[in-house]
Amino acid sequence: MPQVSALDDYLPCPALMRWLPARLAGRSVQHAIAPGAPARLRRFVAQWPAFDADAERETTSHNESTADVLIIAATLRKPVCVDLLRGAAPGTILVELAAVGGLRIGERVFGIPARRSVRRLTGRRLGAWLETGLADVEQWLTTDPPDTFVTMGVCRSLPPTHAQS
Repeated sequence: MPQVSALDDYLPCPALMRWLPARLAGRSVQHAIAPGAPARLRRFVAQWPAFDADAERETTSHNESTADVLIIAATLRKPVCVDLLRGAAPGTILVELAAVGGLRIGERVFGIPARRSVRRLTGRRLGAWLETGLADVEQWLTTDPPDTFVTMGVCRSLPPTHAQS
């Protein structure tokens, strides 16, 4: 019986360093790190300036957002961190890099339960981003860094249920 990967259901995209910097060229890019993000993704996003949500809230209230693109390092097993979007202006491009990580031993050995688990996690994550007001959403698996899902979309204003602290 051929070994089945938990990630076989997803089309791979090229290594991030081959396309992401080119796609973001000429844009103001900042990064944020969600709780639990692995060190490899924290290092990757650190090449861009850090996103300060409080400062962005002040500038966006004057319709002068400083970030065109917000890159978020995260982990697939933790919930979407909506608070990171609080300062993002409508029209900001979101690029979330979510590491799969944390597969249980049974999921690693047998593969099939892991496939269901990964499908469930990516589906929930996609739904959560759509609920926050992300539009034009794309999601795929990148080959480098390995086992990392890329979710990309355009921020709209946060729904009323998320807009209040």
